[in-house]
Amino acid sequence: MKNCRFCWPLDQKNKSLLLKQSKNFYIMASIGSMVEGFLLLCSKKHYSSCGNLPSGLYSEFNSLKKEIKDIFTKVYDGYTFFEHGKIKGCCSQNGDSAHCFHAHLQALPVGMNILPQLITRLGNPIEISSHQEIIKVIKETPYLYYETSKGAYVWPAPLNLEQQFFRMVLARQLKIPQKVANWKVTPDWEKAKAIQKKLNLYFNS
Repeated sequence: MKNCRFCWPLDQKNKSLLLKQSKNFYIMASIGSMVEGFLLLCSKKHYSSCGNLPSGLYSEFNSLKKEIKDIFTKVYDGYTFFEHGKIKGCCSQNGDSAHCFHAHLQALPVGMNILPQLITRLGNPIEISSHQEIIKVIKETPYLYYETSKGAYVWPAPLNLEQQFFRMVLARQLKIPQKVANWKVTPDWEKAKAIQKKLNLYFNS
């Protein structure tokens, strides 16, 4: 899709952050890293969210997701996955939003429990076992997805959702300035490149 920075093939700047690719997906270091090790698992084709992938791709998707879990558990201290599914929640209202509707699961190398804060803001979640279940329980509604080692949860997204919702909640929990959570304000390409360099050996060992 035109102007989508996640569609394959990647431009040279994003390609420098690439850690691994398979037939239909790739893993890259994320700009705007709130903590060291922040990664993205993206589809190569332009699907609207990870919950709307063709059913035949989930085995491949789950295999790469497990690899991230294993590496995070080995190198860091647990894992947290989150996704703003089919929501223009990634960036400001400036027209640069195509990638918001490109399937990308965000992976943070911390085992952080923000479920109580999410329930306070969003209400009780639907507990699921995999991304394949999202389309069954949420249908076509935009959704929010959150997962740690304790479980995976999904909510229908409220209409008044703040920009970069999960990043802002995590920033408050991490006690870091909220501007750090806004990747457009603090992209920090050099930090992302350092993450790619550190983790490259683990993904290609």
